Amino acid sequence: MKVYERRRKKKLVSVTNNSDLPKAIIEQILSCLPVKALLRFKSSENDEFVVLDGCKGLLLEQSIVNNNNNNSRLYRIRNPEIGQLVQLPNPQNNPSLLMTLDFLPSKQVFKILSIYKDENSRNLGCEILTIGNESSCLWRLLELPTCQNVENVTNCHVFVTSEVAYCIWGIINQTAAIKIDILDMENEIYITTATLPRGNFTSKLGFDNYIEWNEKVSFGKIVNDELHVLVLDDYKTNKWIEEKRTVKMKNLKEEDEPIEILSVNDLELYFLLPEKKNFYRYNFTSGKIDIVLSNYDDSKDLSK
Repeated sequence: MKVYERRRKKKLVSVTNNSDLPKAIIEQILSCLPVKALLRFKSSENDEFVVLDGCKGLLLEQSIVNNNNNNSRLYRIRNPEIGQLVQLPNPQNNPSLLMTLDFLPSKQVFKILSIYKDENSRNLGCEILTIGNESSCLWRLLELPTCQNVENVTNCHVFVTSEVAYCIWGIINQTAAIKIDILDMENEIYITTATLPRGNFTSKLGFDNYIEWNEKVSFGKIVNDELHVLVLDDYKTNKWIEEKRTVKMKNLKEEDEPIEILSVNDLELYFLLPEKKNFYRYNFTSGKIDIVLSNYDDSKDLSK
């Protein structure tokens, strides 16, 4: 199986509160960079780390070399502004397939969510670690219904907003091709599972159509000159609403390269052209298109 990170995670630009780009865009930019562009730090000659996620100026990092020649990895939190490092306890299931770092204002703590694959049962699982509370600095296992049949899960995104985590799974050989396990990050409990409603537009959507609309889980695609988006408006009742926006990108559409939508809000749409490795920002009102990040050079070592 292949598990995707939540449009994330490797580092070229700094992940801070002052960025005017949506976090999803920063994460997607980082995920496309070559490994040598991600080497930011060495604590010893054979101890190299890459950035998995960033939040509030802190970076979540994973070692890219095996720990003691086994398959596990080391994890840590780094504050690049002051050079402070915090080594994290090893997850119960190591290595992780996917990790996220998020801040919970209600508790004034950071939490890390890890998705892993159990080598014995072959199921996927979830662990959560709280940072900022000495008495609870242990990984807690959390069962997710969709994870119990790993053979049907092809890929995954994780999106966290308002202290709720959405684990979005691509499912094969089932009527519902997409399932979303929803977690309460504060209380570390499973809440419910959401699925896409049936309909003509929904039938055209797949896992690759996942985007973020105003910080909500959504699926969308461009149809002619309109962006059609299906938004999970209320996860408690599995309520979805459809949004539309006019998109005037004639010049880009004339290039046969498909547009990959990343994130949308009421004012702007962020997308990329994968073959060019260019990231763009489109303004709905003016129709103006800006390049957020242009094609990078794989031959350059950006770690220097």
